[in-house]
Amino acid sequence: MNAVRPPSAARTLSTSRPTCDPNPDRLAVILHRHHQAASSDRSAMAVRAPGMKTLDGTELLIGRALRPLRQLRPDALRTELDVDATVDAMAETGLPDAVLRPVRTRWLDLAVLVDDGVSMLLWQRLAGEVRALMERCGAFRDVRLHGLDSRTPGGPRLTGRPYGRRGRARPMSTVLDPSGNTLLLVVSDGVGRAWRDGTMHRELDRVASTGPVAVLHALPPRLWAGSGIDARPWRVTTRRRGAANRSWHVEDPVLPPELAPYDGVPVPVLSAEGSHIGTWAQLIGSHGETVVLPLLTGPDTTAPAVGARACTRPAGAVAAEDAVLRFKTSASSEAYRLAAHLAAVAPLPVPAMRLVQHALQPSVDTAHLAEVFLGGLMHGVDGSDDLPHHKTFDFTEGIRTVLLGTVPPSALIRTAREVTDHLHGLPNASTGFPAWLPHNEGPQRVRSGSRRPFGWVDEALRRRLGIAPPAPPEPESAPEPLSPHAELRELPHGFVLNEELTGWRRLSAADNRFEGPNGLLYEVLAEYEGGWSDIGLLLAHDGEGRVLVIRTPEVRQPRHAVDLVMTEVTALERLNGFLAPRLLAWDAHRLRPWIAVECALDDASEPAPNLHEFLGQEGPLHRARLLEVARQLAASLANAHENGLVHGSLTPPVVCWWPGGRCRSPGG
Repeated sequence: MNAVRPPSAARTLSTSRPTCDPNPDRLAVILHRHHQAASSDRSAMAVRAPGMKTLDGTELLIGRALRPLRQLRPDALRTELDVDATVDAMAETGLPDAVLRPVRTRWLDLAVLVDDGVSMLLWQRLAGEVRALMERCGAFRDVRLHGLDSRTPGGPRLTGRPYGRRGRARPMSTVLDPSGNTLLLVVSDGVGRAWRDGTMHRELDRVASTGPVAVLHALPPRLWAGSGIDARPWRVTTRRRGAANRSWHVEDPVLPPELAPYDGVPVPVLSAEGSHIGTWAQLIGSHGETVVLPLLTGPDTTAPAVGARACTRPAGAVAAEDAVLRFKTSASSEAYRLAAHLAAVAPLPVPAMRLVQHALQPSVDTAHLAEVFLGGLMHGVDGSDDLPHHKTFDFTEGIRTVLLGTVPPSALIRTAREVTDHLHGLPNASTGFPAWLPHNEGPQRVRSGSRRPFGWVDEALRRRLGIAPPAPPEPESAPEPLSPHAELRELPHGFVLNEELTGWRRLSAADNRFEGPNGLLYEVLAEYEGGWSDIGLLLAHDGEGRVLVIRTPEVRQPRHAVDLVMTEVTALERLNGFLAPRLLAWDAHRLRPWIAVECALDDASEPAPNLHEFLGQEGPLHRARLLEVARQLAASLANAHENGLVHGSLTPPVVCWWPGGRCRSPGG
């Protein structure tokens, strides 16, 4: 990817430790512990790059599917006043006795067990979104989250919270509810040891005897057979709502019980894509229902182990070639293509992997990303104590070399552009992930290395990331006072310019600030020394004797300068020259945007003064002239209001005074 260069107008986004690249705008996601600064390190600023949601598009459907679980039950521990029964009792007995009844509360509690092994880092966002969805759906009185360790020998064990530091382990029995009012939901990819040796199946079978339980499979259904969580469809009948799974009547949907008896664990396996969730919720919430659901099958130790080689590092070039060959043999072609694109930008964290995967849609989806992540090609890099979303994964150089030989550089450029476009469309939300932006004024230092950019960042995205724009260029030095013998620019025939009375300063013939490729289309004669500090006011002519006034904002904030010009263009087009300057030309796409209007002339010989200058020369207005000025200003404002405009600053310096006492606003 080093050979792939973005356009010069773009910034570069990466999840990498930047090399000493001449481009100072590479955005690097550095996910490791702080280290002692070295001479080759670069200054950087911490940002939070926007990330993606896992359930985006299916979250609303799953929320609707859970509606059958929105039920109430009487709480034996809390009571409330029964108003109707109290009134009836008082009417019959005449005694002020209060009648109480049990409080109606939400029917079920929910315990979510999140398998938090290394392979489940790919689904950490899924676990968080599932918890938030369950809390918002209104079906559960209390939602508790636990970590599930299915990889350590002697497991499974529970921890206080998933993806956190390993604390005191607890047995599965701590989440059992003898009352049957707690629903247990296990989120896992089935890669852990306990899923393969049957330990987890036995624990779920025990839980299924006390209350409802289900497994949410993180992997797509086509990969279930290779994991420790597989399922096949069965017809399930329940006789009461919230019944324990062991009380279900299970039979084959086609064959009679004599030919196909059920001997598995009656635990539904649900897909994160949303299929069967509505059917399962309907079964749990009904007093008697028969549905077809995929139920957990027994462990198959002969099946190929998905993720058995996940995050391991092959040794040597021969081992790298063998690893790629094994992956290509077992994986889909889309996963093989995704692996090559990930190798071009690795090392990178899981949120950045999802961005690259999304850039290759629709042919590549999350299932293909799971194939790559669990296929034995990637390994974890430094930062073993980092938070889960900080952990980065990489390919060995041997594997990277083999994979990069399968994709042309043009495809990598297209992917980087797709990532860039998608970053602009992502909201600023908690779905982001940590990143570093190399910046000359950054307070942190990042280690130089060989990581590669995966996207480009323009000014708009820099602002969204909270990065201040680069320091503005040094302001142009004020022109030196003109020598009495300096040659001034020639004025149009018959045009007079009194610098002392009008505030205009003529430019010397040697002043070339407004010439060149990024200059103005007209010959500038003079510059106004008053007015606003951030808006230049120039006097020019078009070569045919017509004098005009040019306004050009300072380009400290280019987007702001363009907005100023286009706002004034819109306003002047609506006013159409009625008691306002007539619009002649504009250009908002130059390095310094500008707008040109006709110049109000006094007796067709010199620029007309504004109201402030006229009052300084002639003194206060008498009654008749004052009323005429007020009438014309009122007419100008009324016209502006009729055209949907409100003047931002109606003061004497912006009101132009024409011969005969005519006023225009705003004045040029």
